[in-house]
Parts: sequence; C-alpha cells; structure tokens
Amino acid sequence: MHARTVTLCLINIYSVRLMSLVQDISMVIKLLAIVLLITTGLVFIGQGNHENINNFMNGTDVTAERLGKAFYGGLFSYDGWDSLFFAAEEVDNVAKVFPLAVKIAMGTVIFAYMLANLAYMSLLSAKEIIDTTVIAVDAVRPVLGVAGALYVMPLLVAVSTFGATNGATFVAGRQTFAAAREGSFPEFLAVVHNRWKTPIASLIFQSLIAIFYLIPSDIGTLLDIFSFAAWIFYGLCFVGLIVLRFREPHLERPYKVFIFIPVLMILASLYLVIAPFFDDPYSSLYVTAGIIGGIPVYFLFVYERTSPGFFRTVSSVITRYTLIICASSLPAGDSDEDIFK
Repeated sequence: MHARTVTLCLINIYSVRLMSLVQDISMVIKLLAIVLLITTGLVFIGQGNHENINNFMNGTDVTAERLGKAFYGGLFSYDGWDSLFFAAEEVDNVAKVFPLAVKIAMGTVIFAYMLANLAYMSLLSAKEIIDTTVIAVDAVRPVLGVAGALYVMPLLVAVSTFGATNGATFVAGRQTFAAAREGSFPEFLAVVHNRWKTPIASLIFQSLIAIFYLIPSDIGTLLDIFSFAAWIFYGLCFVGLIVLRFREPHLERPYKVFIFIPVLMILASLYLVIAPFFDDPYSSLYVTAGIIGGIPVYFLFVYERTSPGFFRTVSSVITRYTLIICASSLPAGDSDEDIFK
C-alpha cells in the first residue's frame, strides 16, 4: 500500500497527462468490475435465488446513532463529488464543464452502486457480508468459480483502488498547493516544478501524510475519523454558501444551485456529525479536539499575520532549499513578504 502511494505520487509529479491516462484506464476497469458484479447478481436473482434478499434485514438493530455511522462508508464511495472542484484552475469553461461532469458522474455512480448493492444482497447473506474482508471476491465465487473469484476479481478491484488513490493524490496536492499559495500553509508547499508544472512539494507532503496514516492499518477507524471531520467542514461550506448568497447577491457565479439544496445538506451534515458522536464519543472527541486545537494556530500564524520571527526565518530557509532540491519556483507574485506580512 505504501508502494502504491509512492508510485502515484511520482506519476502525479511527472505528468498531469500521465495521471489522467491512469485515471481513465482505471475508471474503465472499475466499471468492468462493477458490470461483472451486477451481471452476476442479476443472473443469480433470475435463477430464482431470493432468500438472501428476503431475509437481509432480519434481526437488524437500527438506531439513529448507528445509522449515521453506517452512512460514512457508503458516502465515502461518493466522495468524489467534492474533489472535482480542486482542479478548477486547470479546466477550461468551468461554468459548463463542472455541472455537466457532476451530473453525469453522480448519476452513473448512483445507478451502478445501487445495482452493485443489490448484487451483494442477493449473492451473500447479511452475516456473510459482515464477516467477509473481500466482499467482491466472495460475492462472485458461486458463479465464477474459485479461479475467477481468486484471480479476476481481485485484479479488477486492485486496479479500481489504484485509480481511486490516484485521483485522491491529484486532488490533495492541489488543495495543499492552493492553501500554501494563499498563505494558509507554509510557502514551500506552493512551489511548482519548473519543467513538469506540477505542485511537487505539496504532492510529496500529502503522500508522506498518507503513508503516516496508513501505519496503523485500521482502515475502519481511519474512515470514521475522516468522515466525522469532513462532514463538519462540508456543513460549514454549505453555511458559507447560504451566507454569501444573501450577503453578496450580485456576485458573479459561474454556476448556481437552488437554495434548498445547501439547506438540505446542512441538515444532513448535522445528522452525520451529531449521530456518530453519540455512538462513539471518544473518537469524535479526539477529532473535535484536533480541530479546535488548530484554531489558535490559525489566528496566530495566518489570520493576524503575527507569526514569530523564527518561524518566518525557518520557513524562508526551507523554501529556498525546496526550490533548489525540487528544481521548482514559486507562482508569480508569491514571496515571503506576500505570505508573511
């Protein structure tokens, strides 16, 4: 897994076109895997096998707290909806491309994932789904046999996850780069490679963080922590959209949404933060403490521009060596004086 992270970091540093090619190929293979799974499930249902679906919810203990946490895994599968916009600067005609991309992508993903879940529910019992660690492999084994399940499906799933990580690497690098360019992160993270024109330092930085988070290898806990924090900021983002709609009604907007959509998403965000908090208060408190701990750092080093002298000195030294080692330069207009006024 660490090797995959390093490989994708190098690909994203070397070429945006190569990254896009990898993404396109993995997307096609991912869709093939989903089509194979859906076809297997539909054939199984067509043969009159309805027992698993009919008994799927038997003995289920549903509470508001557990349901909120259960949403995390499902919603993470759709998390690409917020990643698209980090590449806005590299896309022509954003007002036309982005709304169309979101509609096509989300529509395709929702349709495909609903049928995939139907396939899982028909091919496996609820207990088997809970106990399995390789659900796609176990789901197709009755139809494709041992060889197909152990060789074909794992390969398709591996390529699929490779593509998902590739997209996340691209997005994380741009997010960190933009934050550094605006002065919210240290300046050295805003450097761009002179030849490849990619945010090399921010990509390396994000990949190192990813490797660090993968050390415990507890993906379930990592997903819960990430989702809890993410939906806090998603909710704040939706609030900001409504505030700007009324505070800046005449502001030029490349695309707009109906006001009830952000309102609905604020309510969803509140539920997805509050319900899991009561289900697992300790993990939620750790995340909340980490977020709150960042507030004084923000006001000390960013908002008030009152960073200590030694911080500016260290940052300048790191930036100079980063520019040399990474054969890179700062975007036009960025300098120590601009960021650390």
